[in-house]
Amino acid sequence: MGMIISPFSIFKSTIADLPKADLSSKNWEQIAAEAWNPGWKQAALEYHHTRGNNVPIVQTPPEDLARLRRLMSDGVSLERAWAELNDARNRPTPGATIEAVMHAVRERGLAALKEPMTAERLERCDAAAKTEIERRIADLQKD
Repeated sequence: MGMIISPFSIFKSTIADLPKADLSSKNWEQIAAEAWNPGWKQAALEYHHTRGNNVPIVQTPPEDLARLRRLMSDGVSLERAWAELNDARNRPTPGATIEAVMHAVRERGLAALKEPMTAERLERCDAAAKTEIERRIADLQKD
């Protein structure tokens, strides 16, 4: 029977073959310079040359960027930043919530807006979502 080679054995030999950083000097500037030259520096230069004056692939709105910079300041704890970034009130209403409200209105009419589940969904909606729901209900009433 032939020899079975485990993917892990190949991976281990590959890791063993990688160059090791010489950390004996404990001089972080020297270690960083060695890591940066020439591979990373060349890659960064090529990237910037290729991109030219183009803006990033994803552009962050200035107000969001200001908020993120504020959250990164030394006076803001990690817990506080995490709480603010993950607070549902700071994110747009999911499309599924808007669709659930509209489904209820199409199925049961405007009275559905007073039902507990639909009312709860409406309370969680931000201003843009409420405007969208109002517009879509108006369109339904025109038909």
